[in-house]
Amino acid sequence: SSSSSSSSTSSSSSAAAASGATAGSTSGAAPPLTSLRLSANPLSVAGVRALEPFLSSSAAGSLEALYLDGCELADAGAASVGAMVLDAGAGLTSLRVLDLTLDGIKAGGARSLFAALRGNSSITALSLARNKFGALGMADLVAACRGHPSLALLDLSTTGLTEHCSDSVAAIVAGAPALRGLRLAKNDFKAGGAAAIARAIRGGGGKAAPTALQELDLQFNPVKDSGAASLAHAVRAGGALRILRLSGCSLESGGVAELTHALRDAPAGGAACLIEVHRARGAPRAAMAALADECLRRQQAHAAAEGLDRWEPLAWPFDMSPNATGRADEDLDDGAASEGSGDGPPVAGRQCSSFV
Repeated sequence: SSSSSSSSTSSSSSAAAASGATAGSTSGAAPPLTSLRLSANPLSVAGVRALEPFLSSSAAGSLEALYLDGCELADAGAASVGAMVLDAGAGLTSLRVLDLTLDGIKAGGARSLFAALRGNSSITALSLARNKFGALGMADLVAACRGHPSLALLDLSTTGLTEHCSDSVAAIVAGAPALRGLRLAKNDFKAGGAAAIARAIRGGGGKAAPTALQELDLQFNPVKDSGAASLAHAVRAGGALRILRLSGCSLESGGVAELTHALRDAPAGGAACLIEVHRARGAPRAAMAALADECLRRQQAHAAAEGLDRWEPLAWPFDMSPNATGRADEDLDDGAASEGSGDGPPVAGRQCSSFV
């Protein structure tokens, strides 16, 4: 697909690039524009509004992905994006991916976006990661996700969510029928939050069919062993859950063992293949090796059953690294490079497996 990329720091140059794309598209001199990446340009609300003539034109009808991550939109810019993009004006009839990572969006801007999302049926992937909007507006997000026919990937990492948001997140998991991936890394969910989300994945504790969720990322939330035990029940349920990311979640040997047993107990044809645990400082090397081995066994069995050369994780259009926008911040995967336990050398030779 064609891609327009800008590294300039002025909103006027971004608007000019968009105008050029419009002219090329309408004249037939260029192939249809399918992806527009303006990452890390300080557009602010003025830059977003400068893009409006292009985004509302027929030339934007082929646009499938819009990356505005790190563009300093703040609440006013987010409101403009909500009105112009999520409400799908005349031009944006094909938009599927919207990245608003690290844009200084707080509660007011988030609520505007959530309200707009409620009226949009085409978005399949939305990132609001690293915007500190917190619990305010979560009711609007729940309403927007309830019954949404297309939203498959949602990134809410580092957004200031706490245990008080657990019921709202559980409602999103239960109410969004197309949701396949949910990132909640670096928030403040504890054991109760993990239990609420796990219960939703299982279909309300068995009252309904398990959800379609395939990947749950709770990295760097202090869910501890009791939260891991709740999530292990979701793994045992044998639903769609394939990937569970629990690095930096204060797990010890009991939680790691519970997850290992859950993988062993899960239905042979079930989806569960990867439980990722880095930095489980309280877990011995043997426990981590057992979990890694069980993950690898499941992946190999799944790949063989599907006729694949190797098992593949869920594909996201957003980079998991928080430095994708070029802005310095803590790395969500800062433990991933040290694949080994604290009491011995790294566990070697296990691809797509789980390590301390």
